[in-house]
Amino acid sequence: MKRFVIFLFLVLSVSIGIAAQETVFYESTSDHYLVYSEIGTDHARSTARILEAFSQDYNDIFHFDRGETGGRMTVRIFATKESYNEYLQSLLDVTREDFVYLHYSDPERNQLLGFQRDDESFQKSLAHYGFIQFLKNHINNPPIWMREGFASYFRGLRYSNQNGASEYLEYLAWLPSLKKIISRGETIPINEMITMDSADAAAESERFYPMAWGLVDFLLHTEQPDYRRVLWDSISSLRSSAGVKENSLLVKRKAFGWVGETGLNLAFIEYIKGKKTFSELVQTGVSAYRSKNYTEAEKHFESALDRDSSHHAPYYYLGLIRYNRGDYLKAEYFYQTALQRGADSAVTYYALGLNALADNRNDDAREYLEKAKERDPAYTERVDNLLQQE
Repeated sequence: MKRFVIFLFLVLSVSIGIAAQETVFYESTSDHYLVYSEIGTDHARSTARILEAFSQDYNDIFHFDRGETGGRMTVRIFATKESYNEYLQSLLDVTREDFVYLHYSDPERNQLLGFQRDDESFQKSLAHYGFIQFLKNHINNPPIWMREGFASYFRGLRYSNQNGASEYLEYLAWLPSLKKIISRGETIPINEMITMDSADAAAESERFYPMAWGLVDFLLHTEQPDYRRVLWDSISSLRSSAGVKENSLLVKRKAFGWVGETGLNLAFIEYIKGKKTFSELVQTGVSAYRSKNYTEAEKHFESALDRDSSHHAPYYYLGLIRYNRGDYLKAEYFYQTALQRGADSAVTYYALGLNALADNRNDDAREYLEKAKERDPAYTERVDNLLQQE
């Protein structure tokens, strides 16, 4: 899911008073956003650029008419969590641990508020709360499951300044919790969950939020076309002027009403049971590898990399698989990548040495094996025996 976004920015500086202090904000205007950043001009520009890309990803699913709502969406980013919470207290006498979107009857007061964090956390929060702002900019009172389910789903969005594009990395933080709910037989019936309001969701938060994410993921990715259609019918059923309850009942009647409730619940549960976390994929891959089922193992390790390409384990095992197949060049690549990702250096250098020996690259083999011995003396005897056999 990639989008290249080209637009012009108008950069100005503005200031607001917070707790008797004047805080300077830098302004950046894009096609759909007005961003104020306390951090600086470049940060305001960058945040607007990210939001433009993310909002295009949102609209690839929702297909709203972007020209209907008129004005730009306002976003305000603070340099610290402390200044962010000071501002929140001045408005609402509350504090927050994460970003927040404030929605009023007067659209000019609506704003997304956030604060500077590390890049990954910042983008996750921006994608999550940016979606809520996007959705409520078009539908004042969407169903709660749709708002919260998609907000969690879109936490998988990432924007690369280097590539000038956004992509989606599957977000599975709710999956372990949802699997536990299913294993205990404690799921909320879907036809009940889709009509829950904010108070209901808060009362059932431990079940509601994992299930809302899971329902969105299921409706987007199920291979059963009847259930995929439910999502598109749900979106088309929404009315901008309707309340939460009315929109929820419209969706229930027009989208979910024509599919069998029992079949839908069973299909949802089976879909979630079939999804694996990164750890589950690695564990399944290791089991298949030990059983010498290399094709099955390779499939699981490649799927694990789709979940998390920064972890060393899938690369290391893919190296072992290629070594066993005699593909020594590719094995070298996977081992080296595992090293770069933080794999145990002694173990990996030993594997590189064995791989080089099998490929008749004796000088490389000696170098790798000596490094393994240096990093862990437990390899000394094995390495010396191998080098004597050269």
